[in-house]
Amino acid sequence: MSFFNRKEHQAAVAPAAQGRPRDRFSVPGLDEAAAGQGWRPLGEAPFSNAANEYAHEVSRWMYGAGRGTTSQNPGLQVGHTTYRNAYGGDLAGRHFIVANAWTSVRELRAVSVCALGLPAIMPSLWIDFRLHYGLFGIIHAVTELASSDSEFDQRYSVRGADAAYARELLDAGLPSLVMTRDDWCFQSMTGELTCVCRTPFGSLDDIRTRLAEVSAVASAIASPQAQHYGQQLPALPGGYTFDPSNPRAFRDAIHAMSPEQLAEMAAQARPQRPDRRRGRR
Repeated sequence: MSFFNRKEHQAAVAPAAQGRPRDRFSVPGLDEAAAGQGWRPLGEAPFSNAANEYAHEVSRWMYGAGRGTTSQNPGLQVGHTTYRNAYGGDLAGRHFIVANAWTSVRELRAVSVCALGLPAIMPSLWIDFRLHYGLFGIIHAVTELASSDSEFDQRYSVRGADAAYARELLDAGLPSLVMTRDDWCFQSMTGELTCVCRTPFGSLDDIRTRLAEVSAVASAIASPQAQHYGQQLPALPGGYTFDPSNPRAFRDAIHAMSPEQLAEMAAQARPQRPDRRRGRR
């Protein structure tokens, strides 16, 4: 389905604006289907601050209201991004969050958002549409890298906080995974991969398919061969592992640690990177 021809699909996904305001944009039957999978509902603020900000900015751009556009069109107002049908769960050991998101740009516009936990805190990475500049101020200070795939480079812009890491991903086949769709963008930050897609979720099968697709990208971004670029997530008391959808539990686990456990966690978190200067380009 073409990126620029999805109005018909979205009209079918978006229910009529009826009933209570909080229920206006929920997909009928999806809550029950998700509960049957053992997924937990996450309410109206499911994502981390970084994922939420990324989802909002990408939504603005996808619907013609990117930063700078509103100053050129004073009458154009952009509302907050709100979420419906938000769930969290576990996929092959990775915590995930999925939701449909709605942003008012002239009218309510839909995207879907998926966030997956990574096994390590990898260097920040952005994979955005070629025309999508000005997403965040930080991206302007990060070097863009070209791949060996000219079609990919025409469609997408890749920027990374660690150029050697980003180069390794591009050379290892990341472009072919991203090019399986033409309507999504990615941000990898603080141990979490966020995907924003112009096509909203309309069914449980849609969510399952997207999770599989985003999981393939996550496996490439934090592959065993690339993990020496990142910081390993530390082991915490009680077998707790970091869940980006539950930062309070992470803070509580940190506060419960002894000085010796804190020192061990800090040692685990230090990146173990070999000297790769000779192999860098």
